[in-house]
Amino acid sequence: MKKEPQLLSYQLIQEAEDRLRKRVRQTELIASPHFSEKVGHPVFLKCENLQKTGAFKLRGAMNFMTARDRSELKQGVTAASAGNHAQGVAYGADLLGIPARIFMPETTPPQKV
Repeated sequence: MKKEPQLLSYQLIQEAEDRLRKRVRQTELIASPHFSEKVGHPVFLKCENLQKTGAFKLRGAMNFMTARDRSELKQGVTAASAGNHAQGVAYGADLLGIPARIFMPETTPPQKV
């Protein structure tokens, strides 16, 4: 039976934060005077490039995997991506000690593999 998607709520955001707190780096917000001046409002940059994987995709992958019952993950996870999503899934699975199968195009740049 197909699950209906949940509507986003503050409670779901808080639950995700609780699951990720110990597993994903809390990245800084850095003020951007240049962009703030351009738009006339304070602008802050969220430096997710400082994650181990270099991108925010780790957050989504870890949130998905940690929201599942461990029995659902015993077969592992599978992802198809040529970039940051693949890295997030692979790294997250490694942290959780579950198998991961990552499918990447043959043309994927070596630094992503």
